Amino acid sequence: MSLSSQVRVGVRVRPLSHTEGKEILEVSEDDKSIEVTGKRFSYDYVFQPHVSQEQLYESVKPLLNSFLDGYNATIMAYGQTGSGKTFTMGSGLHGDFTEATGLIPHFMRDIFANLPDTIELTASFLEVYGEDIHDLLDPSRPSLPIREDSNGGIVCAGLTCKTISNCEEA
Repeated sequence: MSLSSQVRVGVRVRPLSHTEGKEILEVSEDDKSIEVTGKRFSYDYVFQPHVSQEQLYESVKPLLNSFLDGYNATIMAYGQTGSGKTFTMGSGLHGDFTEATGLIPHFMRDIFANLPDTIELTASFLEVYGEDIHDLLDPSRPSLPIREDSNGGIVCAGLTCKTISNCEEA
């Protein structure tokens, strides 16, 4: 099994805000673990606060090749409010790519750069918040159910799917 087909877990350490006190965690020298109040937690990757969006994208970019080869690929941001999920994922690109451009716009740019024009893509955008699933393409954002279809696949009933033909539409 190649590295690109295995589940890996990484944590991104965000910088402290100006209202927060002193740093309470230490990152190991090999960027594989963090220590918080005497407890050590190990990960495949620890991205320190100085890691740029581009460096982060380059570390997860191998998932793009797996996706283009027909495999499922998932990057999930998890954390409490204010922990940097939206910044890291960068769900909106307004204008040109900048230092702050997140993972989603990077992936969309590279997907369209590598796909033949004859392939049609559909996209959906959802948020799992607590035990609720919200359709981020539906302004009313109702909570949606997850179900198993007749083929054993998992579907989110009522989720909006839109055809996209370029990075700007995504």
